[in-house]
Amino acid sequence: MYAAVKKFAFLIALAAAFQTAFAQEDISRIISHYNASTEDYTPESTTDSDTVFADLIGFEWAHQSVYALSRDGIVSGRCEGVFAPGGNVKIKEFIKLAVLVGGLYSEEFNCDFEKLDKNDWSYPYIASAEDAGIVDFLPYDTDFDEYITREQTAVISAKILEFSGVSVRGDYGVLFTDDSEINAQNKKYVYALKDMKILNGFGDGSFMPSANLRRCDSAVIIYKLREILKNSL
Repeated sequence: MYAAVKKFAFLIALAAAFQTAFAQEDISRIISHYNASTEDYTPESTTDSDTVFADLIGFEWAHQSVYALSRDGIVSGRCEGVFAPGGNVKIKEFIKLAVLVGGLYSEEFNCDFEKLDKNDWSYPYIASAEDAGIVDFLPYDTDFDEYITREQTAVISAKILEFSGVSVRGDYGVLFTDDSEINAQNKKYVYALKDMKILNGFGDGSFMPSANLRRCDSAVIIYKLREILKNSL
């Protein structure tokens, strides 16, 4: 009952927030869309808290991943009620997520990357990843505040699986249209994640290795990695 009342209050607040930008009929459509998109994925079924990310409308395919990881404290929103699914992900942010789901975290390791401040919150996560050989493909002058690319994401994800004893093999039968833009040493990881349906290409047949990873995609990838690792135990 409490969750239902809180949801109704949230919808009223949402309508008020958009009132100056949308006509009344548009507001009704937004609320209707919100209800429809969360009909089978309410906060009660996805998280122990009452967290609802209103901006996941249009990203229903990511609901399960985002809410499951949010419930377990692995991902969080940018602010209350806002997940920012289309936002970019920093290299250090994705490494943290990968280290957490891979069970690699330790504060005992030192890090050799030149531009990484030992006082930065990400230091122990990156040091843990370095010790496990997860980020050995990155240059020592890597700026971990830069946004992670899809290719870097594929490599880190595949190496997390390899470290945990999961076989990672790529099928080169059907190449991406921009295959030549993928670093040769990383292709096996890119195609492995494609075959495992962890990180797919685009409708035009491309992979876009240099494109930035979105927060919604990051959540889905981390969720899939966690499920694979659970089933491999």
